[in-house]
Amino acid sequence: MYACSQWGVLIVISKLGSTAMLGEFAIGLAISAPVFMFLNFQLRAILASDANDQFRVNQYVGLRIFSNVLAIIFLFVIVSMLSYSLEQKLIILLITVSKAIESFSDITYGILQKSEKMKQIAISLMLRGMSMIMIVLLTLYVTESLMLAMIGQCMAWLGVFIFYDRKNAKKIDKLQPVIDKSQLWQLLKTGLPMGITALLLSLNTNIPRYFIEHFQGAYGLGIYIAIESIIAVPQTLSDALAQSTLPQMSKSYAKKDMFAFRSLLRKLMIIGVVMGIVQILVAAVAGSFILRLMYNPDYAHYSILFIGFMILSAMLNFQTFLNMSINSVRIFQLQLPINLAKLLIIVILSVLLINDFGITGALIALIMSAVFSVVAFTIILLQRIRQVPKEG
Repeated sequence: MYACSQWGVLIVISKLGSTAMLGEFAIGLAISAPVFMFLNFQLRAILASDANDQFRVNQYVGLRIFSNVLAIIFLFVIVSMLSYSLEQKLIILLITVSKAIESFSDITYGILQKSEKMKQIAISLMLRGMSMIMIVLLTLYVTESLMLAMIGQCMAWLGVFIFYDRKNAKKIDKLQPVIDKSQLWQLLKTGLPMGITALLLSLNTNIPRYFIEHFQGAYGLGIYIAIESIIAVPQTLSDALAQSTLPQMSKSYAKKDMFAFRSLLRKLMIIGVVMGIVQILVAAVAGSFILRLMYNPDYAHYSILFIGFMILSAMLNFQTFLNMSINSVRIFQLQLPINLAKLLIIVILSVLLINDFGITGALIALIMSAVFSVVAFTIILLQRIRQVPKEG
């Protein structure tokens, strides 16, 4: 439901606004997302996989508050230096505020996930998704102002955090932040490689958007983001499966129970194969109809690209499951060089292909980087699994 709501927001903007407005929204996400992906330090994954309670919850909360303040200050400085219109700058800053609120909800998800209370996380995501699409729909219909729609989204997400997420998390642990310099530094050292990894992952997604916006403007970026956004639904499903399995796989690995670990991993990979086949078949059979129905008839001409994005999504399913498995065995440092290599692949291919081939060039760059990461993650995970019997 959350993924459908995110996709629905893009549909609403394209229908009640314009393709150019959709591009403006996309560039706001592209600017703010990498900063928050880095400064969030993937604390949710570290907290949820902390089976031995290396750090206390209030230390995670303290670091999250500190990192959010840094993110907001940094983005304010960056946005003030851009040559966009005042309204576009305000939209980017409002998206920044929504990201900060989202990150506070994210830390409560880590608390709940560690206790395997996935139901509360699911309800929170549904509340956030439904409130987001309803507010954007009503605001754009009445005012045609994307800026007012973003203000409404911030208020809705803040309400969900205060009245639902915070209340549920406090039933498990107090959320009083602790700023202990020595412990904060230890947690930061653990999270920094994960933060850099998340930054690289975000740049892997957003660098093609920067090139498309540069070469084809907001309109071209609007077309790209509309088709690319369709993969959000299967990607959110695969991420939900991965997050649900993370605590179980972490505990199995900590106990050296590799039979249970391999069994869960095998199930995830089979699900990835089935999901990928279904996605590609749906795009091949009904791609043109889906694009025409969701957006407008002009998008139906991009049905071949739709199939390409479903192939990309199938590869990303495997990437998600393998990345989660690596997090469950707490291999954090090796993710950095892999994602740095992915970033280099995307930058090089974007430079070579996007100017001449547009969206197709961006798609090729993303698929090649996903193939590389799947191969690399597989090799690392197999090596770690083979080491366990010798250690155990």
